[in-house]
Amino acid sequence: TSLFVGWVRCVYETGHGDAALAAKHLFQHPNTVRYRMQKAKALLCGEGMEDRAFYEQLYLCTFLHGDL
Repeated sequence: TSLFVGWVRCVYETGHGDAALAAKHLFQHPNTVRYRMQKAKALLCGEGMEDRAFYEQLYLCTFLHGDL
């Protein structure tokens, strides 16, 4: 769980939802980050939402859960 929470933090806080910027910080290819973003959306029923809104809600959930 902590790995996922760290990834969410990087994508939302550091990358501001931008896959290319987050990929630099994660030392991953931007397409890898985009793919994982889409997988997270599909698994968490976020399909149809704008990316930025989805990651904002995801970040808020992890923050409220107390993992950050």
